[in-house]
Amino acid sequence: MSLSNKEHNCEEMHLSIEHPCCERKKKAGQAPPRVHRWLFWLLPLAGLVGLASQVTVLAYCFGDGFSNLMYPTNPVLLICLGLTTVRYSKWLAWSLPLWLAVIAASVAFLGLAVAVGYGPF
Repeated sequence: MSLSNKEHNCEEMHLSIEHPCCERKKKAGQAPPRVHRWLFWLLPLAGLVGLASQVTVLAYCFGDGFSNLMYPTNPVLLICLGLTTVRYSKWLAWSLPLWLAVIAASVAFLGLAVAVGYGPF
């Protein structure tokens, strides 16, 4: 089955990864390869301490979401800082209070998720 580069829905057509459109979608983000590495270890450990798997995935999403904005090897961060006159050290000092607020909010929401018994569905 040969397909051109027309607009299509890869999921509906059950395409393999060999199609160029599907290949771009697979490489778009960096989180999917890390998810399999980390959750393979985190989900059984969470089960041992009595946490639902949804709380573990929620904690991973919180951590992955805002930690990418701090890594100096993140290409999006480097490109954005390169387009401005802001140095990484100055941006790091400016964003640290925001980071601490996000960490506190994440801990509060994770505590709420555990308290209300979020999951299993």
